[in-house]
Amino acid sequence: MKFYSEFALLDIKHGRKGVAKTVKAGKKIPVLIEGEIEGIWGSDDGISQEFEIAVKRVKVKGKIL
Repeated sequence: MKFYSEFALLDIKHGRKGVAKTVKAGKKIPVLIEGEIEGIWGSDDGISQEFEIAVKRVKVKGKIL
C-alpha cells in the first residue's frame, strides 16, 4: 500500500515547551515519527482525509534548521 501526505499534527506531552521555544525562534526540527494508523478523523473532503495515528516513537532526525 502506498500513500502520500504533506501535513501532520503531533500532540506533544513531554518536551513541548522546548519544542515551542525552538519553533517560535523560527527554527525547524526534523523528526521521524513511527506509529500506527488506527482510526479516521473527520471526513473526506474530496482532496484529503485525516487519520488518527497512535505514535510509538518520535526521534529528532538531523540538525535543527
